[in-house]
Amino acid sequence: MVTPDFSAVKFFMPFEGFESSPLPSTKAAYLDYKQQAIAFIEARNLKIQKAGADGLS
Repeated sequence: MVTPDFSAVKFFMPFEGFESSPLPSTKAAYLDYKQQAIAFIEARNLKIQKAGADGLS
């Protein structure tokens, strides 16, 4: 959820401040959010699986 150098937070949607709506406003924006969320979950699950295989869990 952060950049590799830990200098910034990565968001699934463009962050326009706390005054804007956090919800996707179009179907395309929703589909982009969904794809990014799924990619994050898959990467997280792979990391958890690898940690278990390495005996770290």
